[in-house]
Amino acid sequence: MQPSLKAVAFICVALTGCVNDSQSDDSSLRENAAVSAETPSSPVQIVAAGDTLGDADVDHPSSKAADRVLLEPAKWPDDVRASGRHPTSLHLRVRWSNVGTWDDTTLLHPTHAEVMAGAVIVQDVGRMTLVGMRREDGATLWRRGGRGSGPGELQLGEISRTSDTSVLYYDASNRRLTEWSDDGALLHSRSLPRAGVLRGLCRLSNGELRAFTFPSGTTRALGLARISPDADSLVDLKPVSLGRPVHRTALDAQMKLYPLNDGSCALGAQDESWLAVFSNVDTLASLPLVEIVPPPIVIDSKEGRATRTSYAAGQPFGVQAVAQLGSYVAVAFGGRSSVRRRLVDFYQRDPWRYEGSIVLPGTVRGLSARDSTLVIVSEDTSGFPRIDNFAVSVFTQPCCKK
Repeated sequence: MQPSLKAVAFICVALTGCVNDSQSDDSSLRENAAVSAETPSSPVQIVAAGDTLGDADVDHPSSKAADRVLLEPAKWPDDVRASGRHPTSLHLRVRWSNVGTWDDTTLLHPTHAEVMAGAVIVQDVGRMTLVGMRREDGATLWRRGGRGSGPGELQLGEISRTSDTSVLYYDASNRRLTEWSDDGALLHSRSLPRAGVLRGLCRLSNGELRAFTFPSGTTRALGLARISPDADSLVDLKPVSLGRPVHRTALDAQMKLYPLNDGSCALGAQDESWLAVFSNVDTLASLPLVEIVPPPIVIDSKEGRATRTSYAAGQPFGVQAVAQLGSYVAVAFGGRSSVRRRLVDFYQRDPWRYEGSIVLPGTVRGLSARDSTLVIVSEDTSGFPRIDNFAVSVFTQPCCKK
């Protein structure tokens, strides 16, 4: 299935739908108040694994206007506002969208993307590849990886931003950690310690590479550990307590570590209502979120001689993804409303306070941001995955009404 790339016009996400001339109050977001021009269409070209395209060969978005990407606030279900949410005052303009179709093979199943200085790096688990896309228009620049266990090949895992120009790929199946540049170069590869399951990687400003380790098999570690470049095991484990009993499988203790752009990290509980932002593991403290969800309920049921462990029906979800956008933190949240897992909430970083929200048509899979660019990977209403690249602006005055 081949995504159709579309350039679209300005979207004002506040209670209006208009353009405002007022100045931004955030220097990292100010430059994006202009409306992008439409780009001429060109035939789509498939990039072979390991190839890099020249400027004359890249895919470009079509000039067709895309469907409105965000659910208009006037169409929000009542239970969204009842949860304490209101539309964000941030202004989002769609630079480009990549939406899957049956005819496309460029991206089979993208699950996450990281915004880098030179490209947007997309993780495509359908092919087990990393795909570099141009930030400005979504053109495909390069593809690396491919399913396998050989040098440069990938199995199931996840990517995590480690600098402005590189990402780490945590390969759970191959027990391998690889670092890739935003121009597609393989910079480093090493084996990983066999210690539980790693849920998110984050490099702190002091150079420490931290991971959240989740119990698996005989390894029962639940906490933040350091990955040493010369050690065969995780070191400096700092246990993380949820302040309540945890099921023997730790299914109700799902957490993940997210890197932020200023060299700090965020730890999010996927079934709870808090976020911990820290630059040192000794200063870990939780921050409140706009919606409170109850702790998860885990049920054991007998199936013959086996015991099946699962969530109770209708279990709400908490933090699903986190990204830093200038002086704001974006949090994809599950919640209990009828748009559960389609919400992105924005918080002012300092002092911490809820700013507003947006609602996507489908489930949010991943978030990433750099400077004034926000990239959201979600599920389209057609059922195919989609990637949306937004330019974000902050205005000090309310947006005008038509």
